Amino acid sequence: NVRTGAWCEFTNWDGRCIASFRGRLFFGTKGGKVIEGYVTGLDQGAPYTGVHIPLFDDLGSPASIKVFKMARPTVLSAIDVICDMSIQLDYTVRLPPPPAAAVVESSSVWGGAIWGQAKWGGTRTKRIKQDWQSAGGIGYAFAPALQVTSGSLQPLECEIVRIDVTFETADIVT
Repeated sequence: NVRTGAWCEFTNWDGRCIASFRGRLFFGTKGGKVIEGYVTGLDQGAPYTGVHIPLFDDLGSPASIKVFKMARPTVLSAIDVICDMSIQLDYTVRLPPPPAAAVVESSSVWGGAIWGQAKWGGTRTKRIKQDWQSAGGIGYAFAPALQVTSGSLQPLECEIVRIDVTFETADIVT
């Protein structure tokens, strides 16, 4: 990730080479185009989905089955993002379909504003969003998966603060 220095995986980009120049991300395609990444909230005019899946964890009890019930992402964002939580089990990733993109007001974004009507220089206040969602499953190890779809001219800036999960540990019966 060029902004934070953290590792991540980009999928479905036709990038044959990637470079960071003066804090901006560029990549070259098979067809010879040079494209700048992270400019808008779209991927060459199409919505895209960001997926966060941390490492799998057996919660210190690898031999016990856990029954997962709910998950709550705590995110910090200037817009009301639509977060979709799911529980990935036993080192296998099976994501549900991505959520719809949040509607983002773009009247003060370059290319989306109307001359003489838009207010320039407005700042957006980041707010905390934390809603419990049903995210069930049964397994020995888990990883909570968070999906957010971006589909507007305004870049989607969504910071994951934490993810809470409710579960029960099943007893071993002999």
